[in-house]
Amino acid sequence: MTEQHSTDWLGLSGRIAVVTGGGGGIGRATAVSFARAGVKVAALDRDERGLAETKTQLRAFGDGHLVANCDTTSEEGVAAAAEAVARTLGACDILVNTAAVLRPGGLDTLPLA
Repeated sequence: MTEQHSTDWLGLSGRIAVVTGGGGGIGRATAVSFARAGVKVAALDRDERGLAETKTQLRAFGDGHLVANCDTTSEEGVAAAAEAVARTLGACDILVNTAAVLRPGGLDTLPLA
């Protein structure tokens, strides 16, 4: 069993989390919160500048995190990112999808694709 961090009230220490949209906003906050709790984080986003800031913040909680470019609208990009996570951190225990594209208009006008 892994050691539980005092900030880990959910008992997530030692787990592997993937956070899409990890380059900013809710995604970055989620990634940093996981790292604070002792989780190894893979922060994925297509925003390179945002990922650089996330990487800086994750470093405060040790090494062993992965920050990588990933366009979640690309099947090949997602597959490559999943492979990188598995190779670098191991099997994913937690997945949080916060990647999003803001499109004005009603939900009923958004194509399924």
